[in-house]
Amino acid sequence: MTAPAPPPDDDASRLKRLFSHTSVYAVGDLSIKITTAFLAPIYTVLLEPAEFGLWSLGVMIMTGLTYLYNPALHGAITRFYYDHEHDVAARRRFQGTLSVFLLGWSAALSGLLFVFGPWLFEHLFVDFPYAPYGELVTWMAFLGVLSVVPKAVWAASEQPRAFIGTSMLSSGVNVFGALI
Repeated sequence: MTAPAPPPDDDASRLKRLFSHTSVYAVGDLSIKITTAFLAPIYTVLLEPAEFGLWSLGVMIMTGLTYLYNPALHGAITRFYYDHEHDVAARRRFQGTLSVFLLGWSAALSGLLFVFGPWLFEHLFVDFPYAPYGELVTWMAFLGVLSVVPKAVWAASEQPRAFIGTSMLSSGVNVFGALI
């Protein structure tokens, strides 16, 4: 079912909307970065140097896994959102297909890590065992995939509050995971 295209906005309303959305993104992103900058010294005080090293290595591994788990498909979602913008059924089919692929892909990679992770971590890292650190990092990276499609859709459909709210929730989950 194709919905009619909305009437075009005038330049003033588009400019106002642009600045409004940009300010939401800026404030949200800045607050996440300030929180991260605030927590780093706290981690250094609370953790022993060896524990802080484990935490830092875990963050680096999780960042790498995040890139493997999401092979830049958020860009495709943003690009193709406009092809299906007024066709609700086609948009849901496309976004659902990408969601299922991302979840299947990341679940398969996680499964491989749960099988081969202990051996891999033993050969790649000194004093960074797969259980429990690698397992936690694997789960956190997998959970991060859940927000890829919604965040890309919210960015394309100009819903910055939902985007930033999800980003803040994701950061909170990562902080909680780091404290475990």
